[in-house]
Amino acid sequence: MWLRGRSRSPIFSLLTSRAICGLSLRSAPFERYAINETSFDGSTMKVLPVIAACVAYFALGGLWFAPLFGQQSEKAVGLLRHVRWKPSVVYYIGPLLGCLAAASANPMIVQWAQATTLKEYLLGGLAVGLGYAAVIAPAMPRPALFAAVVGGYHLLGLLLASAVLYSFG
Repeated sequence: MWLRGRSRSPIFSLLTSRAICGLSLRSAPFERYAINETSFDGSTMKVLPVIAACVAYFALGGLWFAPLFGQQSEKAVGLLRHVRWKPSVVYYIGPLLGCLAAASANPMIVQWAQATTLKEYLLGGLAVGLGYAAVIAPAMPRPALFAAVVGGYHLLGLLLASAVLYSFG
């Protein structure tokens, strides 16, 4: 461990104490998904629920940014597309990887929070979604519109991902 032999700061000790966190970083936070498909620091997590949550989150993005709020999203970032513009593969792969990362982090968060009910899973998704929604990019031409469109998507997407993960329980 990189801290071995060094004195830990009191703040680090406080933040990582079991009294504050209620968990050990060496414990198995993925007990609900305990089959040996993917391993994180000795813990295990099922892959299928994460992939299902990722697909649901990504599909919501396809609806959200194309027919529902596509024009508002383009206004928010100042995008002017040419008439013959066609999206490349990167246009889809980047968001898909982002959805996979968020869907992978979601079971860790709800397990660390010791969530067991749908309400607790949704509260975990809500907390993370609100964190995403609160991020405003001031460099955007219309930062409030950007926060509303993109933040609203992440809020609903993470709630949906949480519900999907719970359904695999």
